Amino acid sequence: MKPKNFGKLIAHLRKEQTDECGQPYTQKRLAQEMGVSPAVISNIERGEKVTLESDILPRLADASLTILQV
Repeated sequence: MKPKNFGKLIAHLRKEQTDECGQPYTQKRLAQEMGVSPAVISNIERGEKVTLESDILPRLADASLTILQV
């Protein structure tokens, strides 16, 4: 999958989820869940992070599971 398409998918899925107040998840909140900076999420969503460190994808998956349990 192309980085831009992957980024669009991540952004779409993030925005579909809401927090306990009913607000869509922000890049900042997802970054906090993952333990990374918001800039990392921004770069992924814009397709500028072409190579992901080996721990980013598992952390993204773990954060997604946490978000879905809210």
